[in-house]
Amino acid sequence: LLIYPNPVSNRVPLTIYIENAEFSEATIVLMDLYGREVIRRIINSSLFPYQFNSQEISKLSNGLYYLDISFDGNKIRKKIIKVGAN
Repeated sequence: LLIYPNPVSNRVPLTIYIENAEFSEATIVLMDLYGREVIRRIINSSLFPYQFNSQEISKLSNGLYYLDISFDGNKIRKKIIKVGAN
């Protein structure tokens, strides 16, 4: 699993790449530090690498977020840091 760039800023999309995985769809959930869901997407595998566009990123407050990615019974959690002016 590759997530870049991290930290992410307003003018750059956040890209998620799942390497060597066979799955039909994945659920992507971005949560704030308090566990509140900020963004949820169910993505077909043909759409990977997936990008949160720069407009979605610019709406986020600066700080730490958790990105949960679930597919085929696997769940991966990564920390994402948002920096830059809002």
